Amino acid sequence: MREIIRLVLVLGLVGFISGGALGAFYKYTAPIVEARQMQEVAEGLKAVVPDAKRFEKMDTAPPEVQGTLFKAFDDAGKTLGIVFETIAKGFVGDIKLLIGIEPENKKVISIKILGHQETPGVGTRIEEPGFLGQFKGKSILDNFQIGQDIDALSGATVSAKAVAKAVGLQTRAVLKHLGQDVGELPPPVPVEQPPLEEPVKIDLPVLAGELWTGMGSLQLVAVEVPAAFSAEEKVYLVKSEKGENLGLLLVVIGNGYGGPMQLAVGMDKDLAKVTGIRLLENKETPGLGTKVGEEPFVGQFVGKPLKDTFILGQDVDGITMATVSAQGVVDAVREKTRVAAEHFKAGIDAIKVIPQQISVPAEPAKDPAPKPAPIPAPKPAPAPVAPPKEQPAPPKPPAAQVRVQDTVAQELWSGKGKLAVSALAGTPSGFAPEDKAYLVKTEKGDTLGILLLVYGKGYGGPMQIAIALDKDLKSIVGVKLLENKETPGLGTKVGEAAFTGQFAGKQISGSLTIGQDLDGITMATVSAEAFANTVREKAKAAADFYRGRLGS
Repeated sequence: MREIIRLVLVLGLVGFISGGALGAFYKYTAPIVEARQMQEVAEGLKAVVPDAKRFEKMDTAPPEVQGTLFKAFDDAGKTLGIVFETIAKGFVGDIKLLIGIEPENKKVISIKILGHQETPGVGTRIEEPGFLGQFKGKSILDNFQIGQDIDALSGATVSAKAVAKAVGLQTRAVLKHLGQDVGELPPPVPVEQPPLEEPVKIDLPVLAGELWTGMGSLQLVAVEVPAAFSAEEKVYLVKSEKGENLGLLLVVIGNGYGGPMQLAVGMDKDLAKVTGIRLLENKETPGLGTKVGEEPFVGQFVGKPLKDTFILGQDVDGITMATVSAQGVVDAVREKTRVAAEHFKAGIDAIKVIPQQISVPAEPAKDPAPKPAPIPAPKPAPAPVAPPKEQPAPPKPPAAQVRVQDTVAQELWSGKGKLAVSALAGTPSGFAPEDKAYLVKTEKGDTLGILLLVYGKGYGGPMQIAIALDKDLKSIVGVKLLENKETPGLGTKVGEAAFTGQFAGKQISGSLTIGQDLDGITMATVSAEAFANTVREKAKAAADFYRGRLGS
């Protein structure tokens, strides 16, 4: 019994001493950790108040802001303004904003886009200095209305409106929270809509004939577009020769890997299904991204109900090495058709038309010149046969195509002259079906190493990474970020030389850990760690699998 009591006392004493030591250690280190975190935050906040020398966290914030308020001070301790983060609802998703204001003068100091998922080349224009610069020195009492006191962005109307609205409402909310009188928000001023213009370089008759086959002579009538559509996007009511409404033809913009891509999307008369889609103008990679315009992919959308999830890899098959392009098409079709269905929910027969009509012959005429009146459909034969479907344009000859692996290999093994890149057989452990490995040789046949084109999971979604390994499969020659959806200006920094350059010469057997043998990126930790983890895991897997199989 005495032995048990002694053990209890000893354990209790040890626990007391350990707890006291841990408490003292925490008490000592907590201010240091907090100061370091605050220093990192301050560096980010300076983006909108560059003259600030220090920042102080405020105790409260208005509920509309969904974030923390910080006071900005100069060297003398004078208050320069208030800085805070907030969220705007963009076209694709949330837009994270950093806003600096001068409460005394009721003005905006400046704003910065911290992160978003808007359409590359279109919605991403909200990051342009010309757009953001309009908010500098702007009175918080203004309307913040696109087309009135804020210039619009062609093709990014919804994204621009979201930013302007958030800045106007949130800055007013902060002033009210600080006890200042901001009055009532001025009523919006009606903005004249630009006149409807025909889409550029689109053969509407051919499109209608492809998406509504066997319907005879068709008519396209321009209709009012939903407010969420950009100025470049159009909607047409498709009618039969007898005037029967067949559905809607949408000409919309999607998010491609190479930039904006134009799509034609057909919707049935009940606005419940997709009749078909076509890829129009685009800058996708020939032989890779352009596959989103080929029948195996676009054919999946024919008759697809709008209530489906439209998720790549679930109810829509993807395309190997063209994930970003395929995702852009799926997202555009899903979002645009749902917006149109909601906008025209009163029914297709109640749609307001614009006095403009385009006639569509039953079969596309060779002469593209417009006709003054619709060409009547040919009289039906005893056994009508639907016109043969127009075949897609023949692909470019292989010699004219530039393979991704060739371009990347020349970049990562620069100075080695012309290279020969060939696919390697076998699948290393942990490789996904879309991960590829290539043997890289000089023009004379000397082996240089292996090129890996692999995928990792970044902050914004899948990101493709090129990894070059030396011929001994012991060290990394270099890395390069390819397809990705990381936050512009933050996560995309993992593709900059300051970060990727750290991998050159690193041992494959090394830890490749952020904060140890690799420097991280402030405010892009997830992206940096995802990049490093992918390089480490895929490089080790490939080295273990191919070691001893490359030859000389």
